[in-house]
Amino acid sequence: PLIDTLFPGGEGLLYATLFYLASSTVMWTFGVYVFNRGSSTNINQNFKNLLNPNTFAFVLGILVMIIGFKIPNIIHIPLKGLGKTTIYLSMIYIGAILAQTNLSGIFRHGYVFVLSINKMVLLPLVLILLLKWVNTLLLLEMDQTAFSVVILQSAMPCMAVMVVLAKSFGADDRHATENFFVSTILSLLTLPLIIFALNYFVG
Repeated sequence: PLIDTLFPGGEGLLYATLFYLASSTVMWTFGVYVFNRGSSTNINQNFKNLLNPNTFAFVLGILVMIIGFKIPNIIHIPLKGLGKTTIYLSMIYIGAILAQTNLSGIFRHGYVFVLSINKMVLLPLVLILLLKWVNTLLLLEMDQTAFSVVILQSAMPCMAVMVVLAKSFGADDRHATENFFVSTILSLLTLPLIIFALNYFVG
């Protein structure tokens, strides 16, 4: 929702989807491997987890874009309206997870705050400097929208699906929920900071 608001027109959403596909690949392979260390789950099963509705929708969207097919309005308008409901549904889902968080336990686990700061502040700032250095070194000129979307996506709070995965694979879902809660709240402060840094470095 944030990317679509900051970069209307669909270009930002395309880059965000590419980023999501890459991060999902890592999450459903290496991430599931970490959750399943010591279990009998194999690599093939992890790759099967990639075959989810989001992946199919992404591939279908790319094919439609490549062949230049124009979806009739009688189909496009309802689908567009349905897609916009995901913003509100995601907010409801996030609120339901946050409502289950034990606030008193969070402040006893300082590492949750350290992890959130590392993920949402240090990582994006390092990534900004790294990409600028690579562009200068190789005499490249990365598209500003793509650059901004990559940085903003890296600065987003912990994905809600991590709580679901932790619970599904018998991991410590309580700590996952705490991390999700803290990162979501801190993002209200950290995202404006990263946007300011982007405006400074990218313009």
